[in-house]
Amino acid sequence: MKSYKLIIKSVEQLPCRKYHIVYNLQDYFDDDSNPQLMEMVRLISDWTDESPDKIMTATPQSVTKACEAILEQLNSYKAKKPREEVKGLTFRMDYDKMSAGWWNHVNNLNMKDNPMELLGLVYIEKGMGYAEVDKHSNVINPVSERQKILENELFLSDFLDVAAFFLNAYVILKELYLELYQNLLTEKPKSLPRTVGKIR
Repeated sequence: MKSYKLIIKSVEQLPCRKYHIVYNLQDYFDDDSNPQLMEMVRLISDWTDESPDKIMTATPQSVTKACEAILEQLNSYKAKKPREEVKGLTFRMDYDKMSAGWWNHVNNLNMKDNPMELLGLVYIEKGMGYAEVDKHSNVINPVSERQKILENELFLSDFLDVAAFFLNAYVILKELYLELYQNLLTEKPKSLPRTVGKIR
């Protein structure tokens, strides 16, 4: 009987569209302390793009080793500073200088269902800002276009780097802004200018 060896690519070799494995890893196993053969097969299939039927021709030992290799990849990966430039798009780190529109977009970002949108928000064309418009108020550099470019250029490791950097910076800034806002609310209200008339 023929069997075949499972080859597990590293996070540096996988396309960033594999992000869903990272975000939904717990959904693969009913009990992650005791993964079942078919649960491991499903994870390996998603990681390798091989059909479950083909993976089932490997030995149970090979399936288990392949699954362990995937989990080891994810558990041991240490995020690095994101790539500074990709296809003329530059990674932005100065989130405190981004526009209110950018912040609104980020606050409405669904990191579970569409985390790839984050890429189009943190990589922006050189010399341009978020959602710049022409004289007719048409956006000339939409997030969705940048997202498409980046999805084809970046690897899963790049996505993990971006997500780790961004989420850390975002949490810090959000906490800072919240603190500033609370300080403003607790300040004594200043007296109204004398030019303000009485309410009749």
